[in-house]
Amino acid sequence: LKGLRRPTMMNLASLLYPIFDVLALGVAFTVAVHLVSPIDSLSQFKDVLLRESPLWCGLSFIGLVFVGTYSRVWSRARISDFVPLALVLVGTTGLSLGMVLIGYESELRPLILQAVVYLTISIELVCAMRALPRAIEDVMSEKSLAERKRGGKSGRKLLIYGAGARALLYIKLLGRKFSRSEGEMPIIVGYIDDDLNLRKRRVHGFRVLGESRELASIVRFNQIDELVIACTLSLARLQRLIEVCQHHDVAVKQYSFVERELLAEPDTTHYAPDANKPSADISTESRLGQRAIV
Repeated sequence: LKGLRRPTMMNLASLLYPIFDVLALGVAFTVAVHLVSPIDSLSQFKDVLLRESPLWCGLSFIGLVFVGTYSRVWSRARISDFVPLALVLVGTTGLSLGMVLIGYESELRPLILQAVVYLTISIELVCAMRALPRAIEDVMSEKSLAERKRGGKSGRKLLIYGAGARALLYIKLLGRKFSRSEGEMPIIVGYIDDDLNLRKRRVHGFRVLGESRELASIVRFNQIDELVIACTLSLARLQRLIEVCQHHDVAVKQYSFVERELLAEPDTTHYAPDANKPSADISTESRLGQRAIV
């Protein structure tokens, strides 16, 4: 007989989300009732909580389950993943408001204020809990970088050309690579990007230092050791970057995605239904291909 396996930290976090949501919705409703509702005594306050909290909090929790919030990996969530959370809480709060108005004949204005307070607090608590792992990860990453600088553990200084999705993937892969090895992780100084809207702003935790025509001065000022190209460039611009880096003794690398086609569309003549009919001889090499996305 085999016993139950101990849940991993990720699975444990997934189990805690529903518990936290119930507590967060309960706190939001309690605060809303306390601040808005015209209640004179503690016993009346308890009666309102016991009578209406299953309706307000229950509908909100069912809505969260319905939109699949507990099947998402929130440590890797995007901003768009938080939109259904807010929308379902808005919808269930409005539904609860209508049901209370019909069922209990309460005053409209205090009830609307109560719904607004409840909705505001519940959205903040539910979304903040899911954004917390990402926030902690970002803070720890910046803290580790600052400690390496103060401690003199200065690895190779990297400058990334392009502040898009490919750069973010490169940074994540770089962190995972050196977290499992004893070597010194390179220090990412910042980005070079030709989008003027990004100039001097922070993207993925690092600052955009300037554009390509400022590369020489940025390399000299920050003592850059390596330039990593994480975007698509024309051959002429790539050649100019290489010339500048060669003049300042800076290594140049290009990070790109690679897509491999392991199986093309099968040839139906290979699977002949007639046993007497010879099937086509298709070699493995003829069905394999590879192409790179730069």
